[in-house]
Amino acid sequence: MTNRKCTKDVEATVNDAAKDIADTAKAELSASGETVKDNAAHRAEQEAEQMRRAGEAFDGNPFAREAAHHIAENLSSAAHALREADLSSIQHDVADFARRNPLVFFGGSAAVGFLAARALKASERAEPATVSQHRLPDQSARAEWGQS
Repeated sequence: MTNRKCTKDVEATVNDAAKDIADTAKAELSASGETVKDNAAHRAEQEAEQMRRAGEAFDGNPFAREAAHHIAENLSSAAHALREADLSSIQHDVADFARRNPLVFFGGSAAVGFLAARALKASERAEPATVSQHRLPDQSARAEWGQS
């Protein structure tokens, strides 16, 4: 075997391995993207349902009730569109929007990041307390209250 043939064989092997790695990464990224897409659609549908219930609470204010129902329908439509769209078309649409409206895109991204940080911070505070975190009154406190 000549050096040239050996080099070409190694090059072909490396290229095949690189292609396999790229294909695997693309498949995994696509699968995780689908999961994120499905989770976002599910969350939008949950928010739509909450908005519908909130709209029912506005019995005395038909304008507020109608606005809440309109928002709920828009969220539900967005959830449906998200479920039906493929990842490449979503990516293309987002990239087009970002090119046409960079200030709105980056402002919206910053707002989403801020809201996500607040939600994470709030969820940390809202963790349920365990029994060990609750203090029961000791004997001296019971004596002060006239209990034994």
